[in-house]
Amino acid sequence: MQHKIIFPQYFGGVKAEGVFTKPTFPSPVAVRSIIHSGLSGILLTFFLSGCSLLEAPFQFLGMRQRPLYAVSSSSVPEDLFEDRALLSERASLIEATNESLRYLESGKGIPPRDGVKIFTEERLIRSLKRFRELLLSTSELDTFKNALRDEFLLFRSIGRSTTRDVLFTAYCEPEVLASRTPSPQFQYPLFGTPDGFSSWPKPHPTRSVLEGSDGRGGLLRGKELFFLRDRFDALFIQIQGSSLLRLPNGELRRVGFAAATEHPFKSIVAALIKDGHLSKEEADANSLRRFFREHPELLEQYAGVNNRVVMFRELPLQKTATGELRGPIGSLGRPLVAGRSLAADRTIFPAGGLAIVRGDLPFDRHGRSGTQSRLYLDQDTGSAIKGPGRIDLFLGSGAEACSRAGTVKTPGELYYLLLKD
Repeated sequence: MQHKIIFPQYFGGVKAEGVFTKPTFPSPVAVRSIIHSGLSGILLTFFLSGCSLLEAPFQFLGMRQRPLYAVSSSSVPEDLFEDRALLSERASLIEATNESLRYLESGKGIPPRDGVKIFTEERLIRSLKRFRELLLSTSELDTFKNALRDEFLLFRSIGRSTTRDVLFTAYCEPEVLASRTPSPQFQYPLFGTPDGFSSWPKPHPTRSVLEGSDGRGGLLRGKELFFLRDRFDALFIQIQGSSLLRLPNGELRRVGFAAATEHPFKSIVAALIKDGHLSKEEADANSLRRFFREHPELLEQYAGVNNRVVMFRELPLQKTATGELRGPIGSLGRPLVAGRSLAADRTIFPAGGLAIVRGDLPFDRHGRSGTQSRLYLDQDTGSAIKGPGRIDLFLGSGAEACSRAGTVKTPGELYYLLLKD
């Protein structure tokens, strides 16, 4: 008798969704651990009888759970593959897909260290090329979603250990006023990378040592790239990782991530909540900005909560064939696409991969409109984005995108797609 298998999170080398034709066992160490636990009779009955296992990720003793597990397309909501903005945003999806392909075809792709082995570079490239073919050739939404359902395997993230869902936040590329030279109006610098930084002894100096207690320059003095009007903007740009800068003469410039001190990211918002300055309902970037505008005297104190100092480099402004400004450069070295690029933990999720995000999220400027799905490409990462239960969505550049991004802290579901053999 043949049985479908939907459990690659436990058994390496097993076909993700296909036909179970012979018993597949865990490692000898895992088997010994199971036997010693007294569960051998139950589990070996499953293995040797060929009975199907549940699709949910079981916590078998001694067996490491993987971040993604295969699910049958028949077991997910009917509208999972329905991206309502697909037809109106086809060009942006094609652009994001092309950027992932450029990365993967460059030969620089690094497979996730702790991810599912089936996501090879070759499989990802074939998947994205077929996805692009569907984008270019399909004019009906129902036809498109049915093709995804029929032709692609589906892998769901195991999510957070406590809730089994994924927490979605969002980020943006700010646009702020800046100057290349300091003045009474522009006092707070964005710093470049100091000479010999890669050989600095660890632990690295704290923020107050590097930037000075007032943020105007400590050990990093002399490495200023641009000067801003507000220290909060300088801190916010470090969290976002890039920014557009509007100079006094109207010219636009861009800075992007160059390096960072090896301190763990710590949330200023969490510290303010702990000290009673903000409520949990106010735990977003917009509330943070508003708080420090009302209490500027506390910014110096709380800036030191996060000692991970980000340094920048100036980047060229790239434009599309239609003259539109491309997004900032993500961790894959390719431009991000507003509303179509996401940041994930690079050690467990496939770089460049195709994903479905599902939740009640403000996918466009009209805000939230109930639970729905949207297609994304995995093209970035971040110091606070760790584990299978955290994803950051790139919403775009400028004030409107940043305002929307500041409100996102929403649970949902995350799936990755892979073309069937």
